[in-house]
Amino acid sequence: MAYCTVNDLLKFVDEKTLIELSDLENSGSIDASVVGEAIETADAQIDGYIANRVTAVPLNPVPVLISKISCKMALHELYSNRTMAFVPEAISGWYKECLRVLEAIRNGKMQLLVPAAVAGDSEYRINKTSGDQIFPKKELDKF
Repeated sequence: MAYCTVNDLLKFVDEKTLIELSDLENSGSIDASVVGEAIETADAQIDGYIANRVTAVPLNPVPVLISKISCKMALHELYSNRTMAFVPEAISGWYKECLRVLEAIRNGKMQLLVPAAVAGDSEYRINKTSGDQIFPKKELDKF
C-alpha cells in the first residue's frame, strides 16, 4: 500500500505540473506508472528510516505526517528524474525537511503518531539483558 496517491500529489502541485513531470511519452496526461515509481521510491526511503521505530512497515493505516512526507519526496523524485539537474528550490527544501523529520523519528527525538489500529498491534522492544543490571536481585530484595 502506497503512502500517498496521485490525488494527494495534486494537493501540492497542479495537474499541468504533474503531467509535465510524469508524461514521458507526451500523451498529455499523468503517467500513473511513472508517478507510482516515484511514490514507491519515496516510500522505500521512509520505511528505511522508520523501520526501527515501528513493528511493521509499510504502515497501515498511514499517518498523515507520513503521507505528506511521501508526497513531498515523490515530487522531488519526479523532478530529479525529469529535469536531471534542476529541482526547484522549494521542492529541494521540502525534501531536506522531510529527511530531517525522518531522522528525528529514527533517532527518537520526534514521535510518530501512529493511528490506533497500528498502535494496538505494536510491541515494546528493548536491548537490555539481565546482565545489564547494576544491582542484583538479591541486593534489591533487602529493601
